[in-house]
Amino acid sequence: RNSTPADGDAAARSRWDARGIDGLRCDFGQGLPPRCWEYIINRAKSVKWNFVFMSESLDGGAVTYRSGRQFDVLNENLVFAVKGAGSHSALAAAYEERRTAYGQGLVLLNTTSHDEQNYADPWAAVARFAANATMDGAPMVFHGQELGLQEFKGFDLMEVNFSKYIPHFKTYNSMMPLWSDTNFWNDQLATAYGDLNAARSASPALRSSHRWFLPGSNSQVYGVVKYEQEGVPAVEQDVVMAFVNLDLANDQGDSYAIPDLLAARIGLDDARLYNVRNIAAYERPPTVTGRKNALLWPTPMTGTELRTSGFAVSLNQVPASVGDWDTVPYEAQYLRLIDVTPIAPFRVTSIALVGPDVEVTCQTEAGRWYHLETGTDLTGWTTVVGNVRATGPSLVMTHAGGAGDLMRYYRVAASADSL
Repeated sequence: RNSTPADGDAAARSRWDARGIDGLRCDFGQGLPPRCWEYIINRAKSVKWNFVFMSESLDGGAVTYRSGRQFDVLNENLVFAVKGAGSHSALAAAYEERRTAYGQGLVLLNTTSHDEQNYADPWAAVARFAANATMDGAPMVFHGQELGLQEFKGFDLMEVNFSKYIPHFKTYNSMMPLWSDTNFWNDQLATAYGDLNAARSASPALRSSHRWFLPGSNSQVYGVVKYEQEGVPAVEQDVVMAFVNLDLANDQGDSYAIPDLLAARIGLDDARLYNVRNIAAYERPPTVTGRKNALLWPTPMTGTELRTSGFAVSLNQVPASVGDWDTVPYEAQYLRLIDVTPIAPFRVTSIALVGPDVEVTCQTEAGRWYHLETGTDLTGWTTVVGNVRATGPSLVMTHAGGAGDLMRYYRVAASADSL
């Protein structure tokens, strides 16, 4: 059942609502009349409000439009279009077709499923997943893909199902061939998928429906710009320029300039300075670290330069040797735009005791990140409130329990990006 006020506070009710099955993938969703699905879905949600229904409608067309009215998620035939796409234009066309068909409807962004044939090269699935993860919808990694699942390899038992070689799902099966695999390249797959998922989780722009495809001169580079809101200054929102190398065997690159209309949409300021970080950069601690936080352009670029001269993108192939993973790994480039214009001087305007807490108010610049630090002397500082993004000219940060000491010092640090 759904929780009720009698079950306790918000945390207690959340724990109650999390019980049981979370959702269903309804195979051959068009097999039941829409009114039947409406009854089933409404009846289930009356018992558990957060139960998710996903319709499998791989035939596409009108049946998926009907499913889009009742179901929370559509598992339609994007999986086939993505697998067959070998260029930027083919991927962009597939995504645009779904936007035209379903509007803001939530679409499953998968590269295979339990009864679909897998890729001969598992890194081809990574490339498609990297493109999928730039779209609004629900990206999915099929179990085993992160370990090296291939068309003819991965499970103890494989079968031919409708002329497709797939893992046997009609009997007990095991992924021990994948768990036992020691191939170094396959070992990097989990890292690659993890980097992409972590980047998407940390980026409101990547998850949003606001997008602008960037068709360069190189068809093997997929490119798209994602942003949170139209017309909001870039310094005040998340903007990501995402690029994927679709050619696993060769390095690829291209140059891009931001079109004027796109510059207006993402709030690019001609006079401000920008740099980028690849939030999906490959890392393998303790050997390969620090790449996600590195600013990639040796010299910041103004908004005018981004619109006119543009910037270059270089993407690596899947490495040919183990050593190359340390220096030239295969990775998507999810380039988060960072406003690195020097932060205007500011000061703390008040420090006030509010019961057991201390409230510190400071001047701010919208879009910048502020961090409250404290110490009992002037030699050691501890961050007690961090990564607060300002939305106006001032900000109040609260140090919970800070009023308990006879003497305490406070200062505020600012940064161009979250720390």
